[in-house]
Amino acid sequence: MLNRKLLEVLSHLTTSERKRLRLFLTSPYFNNGSHAADIVHLYDLIIRHDANEEHPALSKESVFRMFFPDKQFREKTKGPLDALTSELFRLVRGFLSQTDLERENGELHQHLSLARFYRKFAYEERFWQTMQTMRNIQLDTPLRDARYFYDQFRVEEEELSFRGLYNSFEDDVNLNEVHKNLDIYYSILKLEFTCILEHQRHGAQLDKYPPTPLLKAVLQLSEEGAPLDTPVNRIYRLALKLIQSPETEESLETLEYMLRQYEPLISIEKFKDLRTFHRFLWGQRYLKSGDNFSLHQTFGIYREHLAKGYFYFDGLIPHSAFRNLVMSALILGEFAWAKNFLDTHPPERIGSTRYPVEIHSLSSCTGLF
Repeated sequence: MLNRKLLEVLSHLTTSERKRLRLFLTSPYFNNGSHAADIVHLYDLIIRHDANEEHPALSKESVFRMFFPDKQFREKTKGPLDALTSELFRLVRGFLSQTDLERENGELHQHLSLARFYRKFAYEERFWQTMQTMRNIQLDTPLRDARYFYDQFRVEEEELSFRGLYNSFEDDVNLNEVHKNLDIYYSILKLEFTCILEHQRHGAQLDKYPPTPLLKAVLQLSEEGAPLDTPVNRIYRLALKLIQSPETEESLETLEYMLRQYEPLISIEKFKDLRTFHRFLWGQRYLKSGDNFSLHQTFGIYREHLAKGYFYFDGLIPHSAFRNLVMSALILGEFAWAKNFLDTHPPERIGSTRYPVEIHSLSSCTGLF
């Protein structure tokens, strides 16, 4: 068999990703080895057969004879084809890494790189112009979540590095701003991961997480009016309180109000995570009370979140959420809604599982659709 890891990755790429990967492979900047043309040819062959490891044309012997007709094929011996597939897989990893860098870093990262260049060669005027551009980018973004404060920390750190070259010990060389943004960034992550741990503890029966001195300090310093008091920290503090202690309807309404109020300040990825906590809390309320109000309220929230895209991660619905949506609908007798959901969400839209077809079939059988 050809490199199984290679086929697994390529089989899951979208049509658009496959086209961009081919552009990546045909670029001499990335693919500049002596077998560059063969690697592109091999990639085209694999994609032509949809990276299907069972296809006869992708058997190791067939591919070997196509690329190395003058050499003898040996089944269980490493040969030139293995080297070729390994090199292609290395380039695929590079493509995935490059894609992530472009998606996560954006324009600010480009200006940071430019600022480092100007700092290295002492282009002071150009450096400060670039710094101002980055500050304007930060001012223009509405977000004020962990990523924003991390980016601001990097901007302040770059100014610190420049000022450090000319340190006259007359000021703080921007260290105060570095510390401020680093502290806020850390506090948001500390509260976020504490919420995740408490959420996980309910399902995995983990031992209670003892508050550490750092967590206690973050909780104290993020109280209203304190140095680490930010909108997103207010949400995490309330979510943590509700996860740890029995929730009340009023508290859940407060969380809902805060989520709607501060939504523009939070990236869509993190907002989806916060909505996951919200759904969990309503689900816990239903499990404890068993009343129809809680069930209807929970299902109503599920439908709203589905319509707004909060269930989707990388375009897929996690299999556990998929099952919850179907089962909630069936319990309430929402059979038409459940059937429409299954029809519009085929197996390829189910994520976090290697068995999407089986999960979809089981859900369909449960509702006898």
